[in-house]
Amino acid sequence: MNIYSVFHILLLEPAPSGALEAPVTKIDPVNLNAEYEVETILDCQYIRKKVKYLIKWKDYPHLENTWEPKQNLNCPDLLEAFHRQHPDLPMEKGTGWGHRRRK
Repeated sequence: MNIYSVFHILLLEPAPSGALEAPVTKIDPVNLNAEYEVETILDCQYIRKKVKYLIKWKDYPHLENTWEPKQNLNCPDLLEAFHRQHPDLPMEKGTGWGHRRRK
């Protein structure tokens, strides 16, 4: 059973007088033009009828690994090496390495 700290708005009450102010958290803006470096490609599979790669990003923990489509990646050498090591895994059409689908 999962318990979430989410409450309906009708259950909320105003803070009592004299209560401490809530701390303000400063959030840095996200740089949408930033490029992240691929450390290694861990896996690939079809997700919603598209080949996606499980990426380990350089200088980030494994918790930050993400599934990315090929068009989001700028590491052709790593992609080619990955498919040479794992020829049984799926590949996108037109990659030059062929097209295989996981059974």
